[in-house]
Amino acid sequence: MRVNYILVVLTFPMLLVSSLALAADFETGLKAYRSGNFKTALTQWVPLAEQGHVSAQAYLGQMYGQGIGVLRNHKTFHETVRSRTKF
Repeated sequence: MRVNYILVVLTFPMLLVSSLALAADFETGLKAYRSGNFKTALTQWVPLAEQGHVSAQAYLGQMYGQGIGVLRNHKTFHETVRSRTKF
């Protein structure tokens, strides 16, 4: 029982820090997107989207679907939408 408690106490801060890092990367991408720096937004969001970050997937889907900062690519758009809807 004590070992489980120690594992929880040690694991929780690591999970919290990693989730904050993911949020920071998303926010960096969002600021870049809003200022028209789409290259930076892509570099921030692609790894997040690959890890299942739904908001990053949504913005990337919008970028590829409408050709915002990237060449319009319906195949990538549909793949992004499909990855967001898998359960």
